[in-house]
Amino acid sequence: MSRKNKNFESKRTELIERFETSSNSAYFDVEEFEIIIEYYLNFFDTESAEKALKIAFALHPNNPELLIKKSVINFYKEDFNAALQCLKNFPNPDDTEMLFWKGKALVELDYIDEACECFETIAEMEQDDELFDDLCLDIAQAFHNERFRQISIDWLQKGYAFNKKNCELINYYAFQCTFLNRNEEAIKLLNESLDLNPYQSAVWVQLCENLLQIGKHNEAMEAIDFAVLLDKESYIIWKTKGELLCDIKEVDEAIDCFSKAKDCAISLSEKSECYFLLATCFEEKRDYKNALSCYQENIRLNMMLGIKDSESLLGCAFSMIRLEKYEDGLKICDEITNEFPDIEAGWFYKGEILFEFDRIDEATDCLLKFMEIGENQELLLSVVDLLGKKFLENENFENALKIYNKGVQINKNDDKIKLLLSVTHYKLNNKTKAFEILKELAGRDTDAIPFFTDFCPEAKEEINLLLK
Repeated sequence: MSRKNKNFESKRTELIERFETSSNSAYFDVEEFEIIIEYYLNFFDTESAEKALKIAFALHPNNPELLIKKSVINFYKEDFNAALQCLKNFPNPDDTEMLFWKGKALVELDYIDEACECFETIAEMEQDDELFDDLCLDIAQAFHNERFRQISIDWLQKGYAFNKKNCELINYYAFQCTFLNRNEEAIKLLNESLDLNPYQSAVWVQLCENLLQIGKHNEAMEAIDFAVLLDKESYIIWKTKGELLCDIKEVDEAIDCFSKAKDCAISLSEKSECYFLLATCFEEKRDYKNALSCYQENIRLNMMLGIKDSESLLGCAFSMIRLEKYEDGLKICDEITNEFPDIEAGWFYKGEILFEFDRIDEATDCLLKFMEIGENQELLLSVVDLLGKKFLENENFENALKIYNKGVQINKNDDKIKLLLSVTHYKLNNKTKAFEILKELAGRDTDAIPFFTDFCPEAKEEINLLLK
């Protein structure tokens, strides 16, 4: 919660160097120890912070400010009960720093009423302070959990009312509004922040994303282009622009942006994400060779991160099928169905490949498994079409009937499935049912009867009688 002046950074650097090179007998006052401990905590180095605190207590036993730092270290270690315990029986119950960290620990322990009481007490004492808006921001950030987002916004509104020129507060206010789908309000706030300081590339990115949420693609493109002007070496900026271009179907330009994002990426996870996005773009262009290459690189990077990614495996399988690399595709599908048996597309692709190898029974088992767990209507109807035709070709009319009945359940308006169902009924000698369906279809589709007689030429005379 502490805020520093412009010379603080250089003084802190000198202090840390002096502390780290000094002997255990060197003297540092309490304020210096506070700075040292805060420095280590900025890097989440709780071990070094605890060592510094131990030396500090040896020089300044039971110092109240150091007790607060002990609580803060426990907070960073996510031991919130210990953080709270450190502040029990604190000598000054009105100390604002103590109340602030007590409130934060109470939030994490879900004692929200008690936390709010702490923060209200601080606000009452600090309401005339020139940095009251920063205090409101600190308190708002303490309520980071989505369950408490409205409480966070209430504090941001207090800070905003006090000072409408605090860009950091305005940006966080917009961020919280975004999560509540209050995009128009977020856009207004972000524009205010950019009016105050137009050189905030991250804010231009956020503005782009909010505009995209309400379908303002042209304005979103203007926003992301401002971000590009400010920082051409940003992974997140190029990735965001690529995603926007994908949204408006400018796939070639999106590929260029994702390639630049990949070149700017620092972490393996960022590079992995770029390869996945590139793969989906190449897939959209039906460039399955490049799509496969990108999916494979994404899988390689994810393995280095200890992640098994089902989406990229599915992408590989799909690309291999389109490239007619069936043996490689089958190996990938085996991996998918073994590792992720509840993913429907894995069974669909595996069945499709097994049909190519004429392994009908195994393919049928896979596709029936797909139909058992599948929810994607388009894929389900593809399976109905594929399996139904195979069963008809093999004169396995009982199974064909089951499949086409399932198809009608999936989409009762699909006349092609109904027509094949009527063919199947005829083949099973259920002629009354077959002609009942055919008569309904013939009334709205002149091609229905020719289609039917292609499958059942022996039925022509019966149909002629039916039509009379």
